Formats: sequence, structure tokens, C-alpha cells
Amino acid sequence: MDAGTVRAWATAAARALAGARGSIDSLNVFPVADGDTGTNLALTVAEGAEHAADAAPDAAATEVAAAFARGALRGARGNSGVIVSQYLHGFAAGLAAGGRPSGPATAGASTDATGGGSTDATGGGSTGATAGGQGLVVAGALDEAQRAARAAVARPVEGTILTAATAASAAATRVAREGGDAVATAAAAASAAREALARSTQALDVLRAAGVVDAGASGLVVMLEALAAVVRNAEVRTSEIAAVVARAGAGAGAGAAAGVASASGSPTTVGGGPQAPGHPEAAGDGELEVMFVVEPREAAEAGQARDDLAPALSARMQALGGSVAVVGGSDGWHVHVHTDRPADAIRAGADVGVLSQVVVGRLTSPDADGRDLGVVAATGATGLVADLARAGALVLVLTGAPVRARDVLRVVVDTGARHVVVLPGSPAAPSAARAATGLADVSVDVLDADDDVRVVVAVTAGAGTDVDRVGAMRDALAAVRTTTVEVPDTAAVLGAARALLDDHGGELVTVVAGADLGALAPLRADLVRALGESHPDVEVVVLAGGQPAPAAAVAVE
Repeated sequence: MDAGTVRAWATAAARALAGARGSIDSLNVFPVADGDTGTNLALTVAEGAEHAADAAPDAAATEVAAAFARGALRGARGNSGVIVSQYLHGFAAGLAAGGRPSGPATAGASTDATGGGSTDATGGGSTGATAGGQGLVVAGALDEAQRAARAAVARPVEGTILTAATAASAAATRVAREGGDAVATAAAAASAAREALARSTQALDVLRAAGVVDAGASGLVVMLEALAAVVRNAEVRTSEIAAVVARAGAGAGAGAAAGVASASGSPTTVGGGPQAPGHPEAAGDGELEVMFVVEPREAAEAGQARDDLAPALSARMQALGGSVAVVGGSDGWHVHVHTDRPADAIRAGADVGVLSQVVVGRLTSPDADGRDLGVVAATGATGLVADLARAGALVLVLTGAPVRARDVLRVVVDTGARHVVVLPGSPAAPSAARAATGLADVSVDVLDADDDVRVVVAVTAGAGTDVDRVGAMRDALAAVRTTTVEVPDTAAVLGAARALLDDHGGELVTVVAGADLGALAPLRADLVRALGESHPDVEVVVLAGGQPAPAAAVAVE
């Protein structure tokens, strides 16, 4: 493969996934029925394609492939996006290694089918001097891709994108070792992935029950169909590729309706036990999705990652939830986990390295009305993250690093909404949020919520109504009065709350307590007792923010 082919594949795959995203979203029931696999894959691969397009005009094939993978890693959304980013990382590594597949040869096939051609993939020209050699290059890259994807997942499950990737690699290896060229090899991979997709319905109980094929495997089929078209220099017809997925989904539904049973007649098992609906760990996965990028602390300054953080990160995330995937390498590690303990997951990542792109959202199927308005809540108080996400916000966790417009834009896009409200959460964030409004393709409002307690007030107001949620948030922010307390002392918090009540009146006091303020129950009891003497009707809410500073943020409504 030459650099032009890799670049063209990146572009074609991104366009094809954009065309198929709706169909793939509709298939999404595993590991969580959140209806966003197609969207996540489209956004992930689109960012990878942008990086591939930006590679130098004289870049080698391996360099373009590495840029494709690097962009996908940085842009990875959801479990499927994380897996695909590592798939592309493996593909790039396979090209760099010369492209020879390491799997077993097909019976009777020669293990040396290069025809004497070179499989050097480092140059900008064609990788492999002969047709057979180029077939082996493609097969080897696909083999490394599927191995990398499997290695990224803590508990691989069959009947998913991993199964389709393995089937595609095996078929490509067989054809290449029989002397097939790149065109035949890529076509075999796409065909085998389609067949694996069709079988996925019977591989997983949750897919069979829903009468659908696997959404992640559908996305891989789209990518491999695009690869096959590019390699044979054919026009990439995105509508036809999307139709392949639609037909597979329709066929699965017909099979389920007819009561098709699995070959064994028994439930699929994972780790020796019966598979629960959804994910094999569905009962304990948690309802929130946490994603972030980690770099080693010493590498954050030097610009080069030195240590393999994946094992430590994977172990820590598995202790907190399920659907764990950790991918990456020299440019950092992208972490994905489903959990009920997002603050613990964030702290566990921060213990290992420097965090960025920390985003937390609720794992539920978005309904049509929910997509009309998205809420992006930025906060540096990790203790608030779970409640903000459960209230329907997509949470951007502020790590102390400068907030960039592209950070905000990414989360705005991830809401999938036509109208998005951004709550900046910090005095340093509104300018980046406003800059993002000029880059977004949707309507974006940046509200006056530049601290943690105002973010809580706005999200609570918006979640409390189905009518004019934006208006409710604006009204709440206009009415609230806030202050900060820098000293971790109950008396200082009481003084701040009393001053606000005396000056402005109010019925509700909300305190976001920092990490150094101590136990919350005694703090609340002290506030209720002391404030009750002068303001007997006031209600007191104390939230564990856990932020390093300020010691407390206080609001009165």
C-alpha cells in the first residue's frame, strides 16, 4: 500500500461511516443500548481522517497510517471508538513491520508467498514490489489490527467487532498466502467481515432478542468495504456501503422473527457463566461512561510517552466498572469505562499520569426530545460529576490545564443535539466556550455559570422542567447569589451563607464543599442549626465537590 491509498481509505471510511451512522445507531444494543455507536464511530474516524489528510505530502504510507490512528485515538468516542482507534494503531504497526501476517497459514498454502517482492512499508511509494507481496502487506496490517483491538479490551466478547476483525484477518491471510494481490486480499477481508456480522445475531443473546446484528461489527464492515473499494481504485459509493449494513440489520430482524436458534441451542457464555442481557458484566457496569486521555507525568513535559501505562490503567478501571478499554502508546492512552464511580475512575487515572479530555455522560438511549437540547457542564469538582451526568448533562471535567475551544467543541458535538447550552464552570473557560460557538454547526448558548455552584444551580433548574429548559436555567442563574470561601472552616462557610441571606434573602443555601472541608454531615448539621436561628425557613444542601480550591462555593436562591 502506498501513502495515497492509506490517505484515500481514511477519507472514504470517514465518509462511509457518516452515511451509515443512523443505520448503525439503530442497531446499538450491546454493550449498552445507548443508540450512539454509529455516531461515535463516525466522529472517531472523521478525526483520524483529518490527521491523515494533514500528513505531509511526501509522508510515507506508515506515517499516514500512524497519523490516521493518532487522530482516531485523540478523537475516540465511546467503547467502539476506542476499539477502532486501537485497530487503526495496529494497522499502522503492521505496515511498519513489513506487513507479514503472523497467524497460521491456510492448509496447503505456502508460508512464503511474496513472490520475491519486498514488503518494506517505510517508503512513500508502494509497500511490496509484487502483487502477492502487496497482498501480504494488507493481510499483515489487518492481522496486527485485530490483535491490537483485542488487546485493548479487558474482557473480549465474541459476536462483536472483535469477531468480525478476526474473521477479516483470517480470510485476508488465507488469500494473501495463496498469492492473492491487495485487491483480492482486501475484498476477502470485507466479505469475511460481512459474514461475521450476519452471524453476530446468533452469537449474543441480547442481539438475538433484539433481532439485530452487532453495531460495532457493522462499523468495521463499513470501514473494510471502503478499504476494498479504495484498493481496487473503484469509486467509493457511500450509499451502497450503508445499504450493506441496512440489509444485514434487516436480515437479522427477519431471522429473529422466525425464531432462529443458535447452533448449540444454549446461551452464549463468557468466562464460564451465562451471559447477562447487554454486556457480560451488565449488572455491575454502572450507568455512566467515563473517558479520558492519560500521559505519563514526565512525558507531559518532554512530549514523549515513555512508560506503558495500559496494564495499570486497565487494572484500576476493571476494579471500578466494566466495558473497560485502554488504547494508545507513544501519544498517550485513551481510557474508557462504564461505572457508577466516575470520581474514583478520574482519580485512579490521575494517580497514573496527567489527564486531559475527561468527559462523563449518562448511558441511556437518547430520545428525540432529549436530542433537541444538549447541556455541557464543565466543572473541576469531581464529586459533582456523577450527579451532573445523571441529571442529563455531558460533563467536561476541568483538570487545571488551559481550556481550549476545541475541547469544548468536542463535547458540544458529542451531545448530538441541535441546540446546546454550555455551562463553563470556571472563570478561565467562558472565552474558550464562546470561541467554540463559532466553530460548531449547531446553535450554542454560553450561560453565565463560571463556577461549580452556578453550574449545579443551572443543571438543577434545567432538569426540573420540560418547558423552556434554557429559560429556566437563565432565570435561575439571574436570581442566584454566590460567593466562595477560601478557608476550610465551618465558621467561614456559615459566615458566607449568612451574609448572602442577610443581603439578598432566599430559601435555599447550596454549598459545594472542597476536598479539605471535612465530613459533610456535621457541616450540614452545623449550618442548619446556626442558620435556623435567623432564617428558620431556609433549606440547606451540602454537596461533596472535592475540588482543591476554593474550600467551598456557596449559593443562595
